[in-house]
Amino acid sequence: MRQEKRLETEKALLREMNSPFICRMVADTEDDSAFYLLLELVQGGELQRLIHPQVSAASFACWRCMRRRRAVQHNFAVLA
Repeated sequence: MRQEKRLETEKALLREMNSPFICRMVADTEDDSAFYLLLELVQGGELQRLIHPQVSAASFACWRCMRRRRAVQHNFAVLA
């Protein structure tokens, strides 16, 4: 029940967001095993590339993987 309330709160916040710095939520759905958010397409490349253009592609790929791993760990911790 607590997890469902958190998800509903998150969806409500995303619906209300109107900022050029946050992706807009277009839709949401769920099935028996997962919850899905459809976010707007943001084109223009990676912000990290603009900030640190001297970083190699391999280093940048490692950095992205690490950030995704941390995001997944955070999401599971929040939803637990």
